[in-house]
Amino acid sequence: NGRALVEDSTLQFAAIGALGPGSRIQVVRSVVNSQIVQTVADGVVEIRESRVYGTRMQALGLSRIRLLDTELLANRCHPGCLPKCVAFDGGDACNGFNPALDVSFDPHESAAILVARLAPMAAVAKGAEAVVLGDAGVYSADATLAATRFRVSQRAVGAPLASAVLVAEGDGPIVGAALATLKTEALAPGEYTVRLELLLPESEEPAAVE
Repeated sequence: NGRALVEDSTLQFAAIGALGPGSRIQVVRSVVNSQIVQTVADGVVEIRESRVYGTRMQALGLSRIRLLDTELLANRCHPGCLPKCVAFDGGDACNGFNPALDVSFDPHESAAILVARLAPMAAVAKGAEAVVLGDAGVYSADATLAATRFRVSQRAVGAPLASAVLVAEGDGPIVGAALATLKTEALAPGEYTVRLELLLPESEEPAAVE
């Protein structure tokens, strides 16, 4: 039942693990250069508004790994690799203790890895179309969880969630690709909020980003 909150930090080399029943780790606005994030039993690791470089995501039992508004990047040397990049093969890795280049997903049993991210969007001229890019989906050995769909909606900034208009709904997982296309012909000039949510069972903690 341990709880940990990590904010505005760099997690370098070592593992991140919610390894006990009821344990939960939240990582916010941070850089993750760890070789593995692991959850067991019903533990939860949630990484939000962060950047993850080449980490293996392994979820066991009934556990959850939640990657919300988090970029999934390659294990290459970068400015957030502190105190320095370590490569043992003459390459350009940030974390030489991690043999992997890309972030990987390794769910087992009834565990799941949830991914939801919207890429930043520039201003759009009225009448133009805007492609919404990002990541969406659930990785799980459980067929029901693996079939989780996603939904993209839009609403005026400050408007209640109930006023949101459905833009697209689809099947995941999708990583670094188009999730929806916004059509602006009928929209009044102004600012709008785009929302991405995973359509999880009611028993699950909601997963959405804006």
